[in-house]
Amino acid sequence: MEFSTHLSDSFGESKTRAVIHLLEFEPPELQVEFHDREGSIYPDYFWRSAMIAGEFDGKAKYTRNEYTKGDPAEAVWKEKKREDRLRRMVSGVTRILTDDVEHPQRLERLLVGAGVPRGRR
Repeated sequence: MEFSTHLSDSFGESKTRAVIHLLEFEPPELQVEFHDREGSIYPDYFWRSAMIAGEFDGKAKYTRNEYTKGDPAEAVWKEKKREDRLRRMVSGVTRILTDDVEHPQRLERLLVGAGVPRGRR
């Protein structure tokens, strides 16, 4: 119960957070607000000590009509522009896919390569 939070927006985000924990990376802050002239951005994960943001992406975000409103290309374009804005405010952004979470060694390599610190606080 102590590990649970209302800040994860999906099962995929929660599962990713659990695998990050099991891999003994520093726990990320969740849904931290970043603000620029275009508005607010809330990345799924943020490692403040390294200024790295993480975003979990499931396939549904780019394929289901409820998210794409019938235009998958526009959904991808909007997400690309959002990430560009976020990159101007942090040192790096890493995209975490469902396959990375399903294969923890892949997630580990991804996070190490992005500079996410190890160790539990």
